[in-house]
Amino acid sequence: LNDEGKNAAKYVKEQLATERKQKVQSHKDTTNSQIDTLSDQKKSNIESNKAVMQGEIDSLRTMLQSMSKEDKARNKERIYTQIASLREKNKMARQRLQADFRASRTSLRDTHSEEKQRLKNEYDERYLQELDKIRADSKFRKKK
Repeated sequence: LNDEGKNAAKYVKEQLATERKQKVQSHKDTTNSQIDTLSDQKKSNIESNKAVMQGEIDSLRTMLQSMSKEDKARNKERIYTQIASLREKNKMARQRLQADFRASRTSLRDTHSEEKQRLKNEYDERYLQELDKIRADSKFRKKK
C-alpha cells in the first residue's frame, strides 16, 4: 500500500474500533442496569421476608406475654423454638436469594463477555474485508 492506502486503512480501523467500543459500552451499560435491577429485587425480597418474619416473631412474643404464668411456663420453650425456626427459615431464604442473584449476575456477565467477543470477531472480519477492498483499489497501491 502507498501512503494514501495506509492512511485509508488506518482511518477504517479507527472508525470500526470506535463503533465496536460504542456497541460494547452500550451492551455493558445494559448488563449493569440488569444487574442493578436484580440487586434491588433481591434486597426488596430480603427486606420483605425479614418484615414478615419479624411480624410473626412479634406476634409470638405478644402471645407469650399475654399468657398466664402457668401457660408461659408450659409454652415458653415451644414459642422460643418457633422463633428460632422462623429465624433459621429467614436465613435460608436470604441465602437462597443471594445465591440466585449471584448466579444471575454471573450469567449476565458471561453473556456480556460472549457478546464482547462476538463483536470483536465481527469487527475484525469487517476490517479485513475493508482492507481487502483498499488493497484491490489501484489508487492505494504503490506504483512500481
